[in-house]
Amino acid sequence: MFGNEVNAFYVIDSLEDEESENEMTDDKINDSLKSILELNLLHRFIVISVALFVTLYIIDKGAVILIAIFNKILRFLFDPFCLPVSVSGLKRLAKFNALTNGIKKYINCSKCHIIYENNNTSPICCTLPVFGKHSLCGNSLFKTGFGSIVPKKTFVFHSVKKALKTFFQCPNFENNINSWNCGPKIENTLFDVYDETMWNELVDVDGILFLDTARSLMLTLNID
Repeated sequence: MFGNEVNAFYVIDSLEDEESENEMTDDKINDSLKSILELNLLHRFIVISVALFVTLYIIDKGAVILIAIFNKILRFLFDPFCLPVSVSGLKRLAKFNALTNGIKKYINCSKCHIIYENNNTSPICCTLPVFGKHSLCGNSLFKTGFGSIVPKKTFVFHSVKKALKTFFQCPNFENNINSWNCGPKIENTLFDVYDETMWNELVDVDGILFLDTARSLMLTLNID
């Protein structure tokens, strides 16, 4: 058990070192390229498509290999453009950082559902004591394979404050969130659920009507 744990941490350190080297290479390759808006439509499509595919379907070194394949194809077609060689560089060029800022991924035990930090201090197996017993959960947190660093289950947390900050930086977002309250108002007629009487009685902590304040945001919990 301890041998696998050391190997897992060694793999993590190796990947981090390689990622750092790739980022330095990205700086050299794309030193003059500051924004995806400077690219033509074809290159923008390639960058965004590869970044999406890597984010959704590929993990570990597979993403770096895919990027290398695309760069080989571009070189074969005599296209001087090349993708950043690291995943972080690719996401940075595609402006994915703005979308994922504030998102944190934890390792989640698939048996007892406790969460652990997703770093090299995470145990290989769950160490939570079983309720009412003197034993530990012991459930494996990572997928099978020698030195595997891929969690079986993850828990993703997104900061509401950072998400709202990102939204408010989008053009016309503030106008759009107020547009729902700018429609026609006819007595005894409901155009929206928010035209119900209760919304005219809902007040904030200062006693001000919710509908009378600008940038009023409501968080709802939907349960199916």
